[in-house]
Amino acid sequence: MREFEYFQETAGNIVGDSWTKMLKKHGDQGWELCSVNPLNTYKKQNNKGSEDKIPRDDDQMQTTYIATFKREI
Repeated sequence: MREFEYFQETAGNIVGDSWTKMLKKHGDQGWELCSVNPLNTYKKQNNKGSEDKIPRDDDQMQTTYIATFKREI
């Protein structure tokens, strides 16, 4: 019987250099990407310096993802 261990890591982006580096780092350690699911979607506040923390209409949406990795033990 085959047994696996799993771990999860959050990612703010699933494209680009940081995503590629994360996949390479874990792949070099024997981990295989199992799934990627959206964890949370929210308005990214562009007006961080102001006193007004209310999201504005021109703020972009940001999604945080959870990536699950597995490897055989």
